[in-house]
Amino acid sequence: LMNTVTAGIVSSVARQGSEIGMTDKRHEFIQTDAAINGGNSGGPLINLDGEVIGINTAKLAGQQVSGISFAIPMDTAWQVIKQLRTNRAVVRPYLGIKFSTALPTRRGDSSEVRVVGVSPGSPAEGAGVKIGDTILQFDNKPVKSNRDILERIGYSYGRTITIRLRRESGEVMDLNVETTAPPRNVRVD
Repeated sequence: LMNTVTAGIVSSVARQGSEIGMTDKRHEFIQTDAAINGGNSGGPLINLDGEVIGINTAKLAGQQVSGISFAIPMDTAWQVIKQLRTNRAVVRPYLGIKFSTALPTRRGDSSEVRVVGVSPGSPAEGAGVKIGDTILQFDNKPVKSNRDILERIGYSYGRTITIRLRRESGEVMDLNVETTAPPRNVRVD
């Protein structure tokens, strides 16, 4: 079966890790029907123009499942490659915010992301983020869950992210927070 090529029809370009049992992965996956078997994960997922659009990573397993595989999108892979070239390791950006998705309390309300912790001396504390703040937008995009924030943080640090917050008093404000490398005693997953 060497040099095998499959159709590789893409059926989703934004499948969350949590949807496919990879809860520790904070990025999205491309879902395809390309065959991924033992030994060929890590190979390229190629479009009709011969461009690499993803790195084949995993397949769903089970008696009732066949022909569903997942690839890491190339934009995510390039961020990791740049980190490896620069740092010889993947260093996730650090803000110093702990947050949690709060489920709606009334019918018609949507979920919100609330700040439940701010690390002393962190970029978030320096920008003015406070415990009890509700994050309305992160990187100029609406926020409904923790996942929205984790995806937008990305893999590079040294960039400024605008966070729109609502204080407990009801005041809405925009704060600019610069991502940094994490302190030595902090692990960022």
